[in-house]
Amino acid sequence: MAPLVQWYSLGFIGLCLLLVRTFYDILVYDVIGYEFLQSNKIDENIQNIVNDNVNITKSDLTRDLKIGTSLRNIALISPVAGLLAFVIVAHTLRRFVFFFKNHTVRQTQYGHTEVITVQRVLPWRMPKNMEKMMLIVGIPLVFIVMSMRALIRALAVMTGSAWAPYHKGVVEGSWSHAVDLQMATYTLDLELAVTFQFYAIWNFGELCGNFLAESKYIKGANMSDKVLKEYRVTMKWAAIQGLFAFVIVGMIRSVFDFGTSLMQEYPKYKATADKVEAQAMNKIGSIFTFVTILCVINMMMICKMQDIKDKLGNATLKFHGTRLLLLVAQIQPQVLNAVTVGMPLYVKVKEKVANTEYLKYLHYWTFTPYQAKLLHAALLSYWCLFVAIFNSLSWKMDPKDIEGTLDDLDKEDDDAVPDYIPLPEK
Repeated sequence: MAPLVQWYSLGFIGLCLLLVRTFYDILVYDVIGYEFLQSNKIDENIQNIVNDNVNITKSDLTRDLKIGTSLRNIALISPVAGLLAFVIVAHTLRRFVFFFKNHTVRQTQYGHTEVITVQRVLPWRMPKNMEKMMLIVGIPLVFIVMSMRALIRALAVMTGSAWAPYHKGVVEGSWSHAVDLQMATYTLDLELAVTFQFYAIWNFGELCGNFLAESKYIKGANMSDKVLKEYRVTMKWAAIQGLFAFVIVGMIRSVFDFGTSLMQEYPKYKATADKVEAQAMNKIGSIFTFVTILCVINMMMICKMQDIKDKLGNATLKFHGTRLLLLVAQIQPQVLNAVTVGMPLYVKVKEKVANTEYLKYLHYWTFTPYQAKLLHAALLSYWCLFVAIFNSLSWKMDPKDIEGTLDDLDKEDDDAVPDYIPLPEK
């Protein structure tokens, strides 16, 4: 039973159950129920919304909720891409676990010159550094599940199914209230995925800090124990300030987004939440963009250090996937805002190209706010698939590359439990 009660097994089982439920909902209610998002039921839902809300015209609502052929195909294939990405990431994590579980080393016993083969007593318990690497590589699992959850919310608005309980009289409210509820949950789903990304970056910083603190290049230096300790602490924390700045600012932004999204679910607080969000998000967004770029540069510089290369081989290549998700989560919404009608960034872009030939292309590549949110959630699954494939090819689990992550074996277990037991010679 030991493998089943490890933290990574329990976490994977929970995410797997949520993925299956989410995929089932999309398949039954959107793919089958709405006939690949082309059913006449969508028009009936739109008509019901118009009939029940006197301030909404059918032409405006049809335009806002239009699902074009390209957008429909991207949205329908997205869950399949997410499911495939989930399987690939799970296989990569399995390689981590079984690499360590089957790991044996050659060790000199009690100072004798005889070298014996030894094996770990607790084979399913990962070393601290390998746990951090598993968290970093496994973060796309959370992104996949939560982007698919957000996709459900966007589809509920685009198909008009969010109005069903209001139309039947089960719930009272307007169409705008129904949309606010769905979009608030949409935001919460994606913010939860981004919050886990911050946690992954924090683990990356600690992982690199551990490697720098245990550098063999400073261990052999001629310095006192006090100076050596101060140097190690400085190396561990000062080299990754850009990462920690990103995590701290990001967590503040997530808490802010969680709070405003919850307030937007209640009509009496919505106006206040919208006002606070409009005033604060521009400032927070600018700061967050800066620390995101700073974090990526910091990661690139750290991965080039020889201590990190000694432990992980080509560290720059291994962590490209993590950096890519980091950039996509921040930049993709901004890019879509530039082509979303009514958004402040769209207004600025339109002013810039007003008297140029690019204006016609801007009119062709524009979205309504609901279309942009649907596209953003759908594209995240494709990005996760790309990152999953990239990580699977990058992390080949070559003992020469990853041997350094096992250096902390002797520091983890209680003294009563030996780390290794001798294996009989063949």
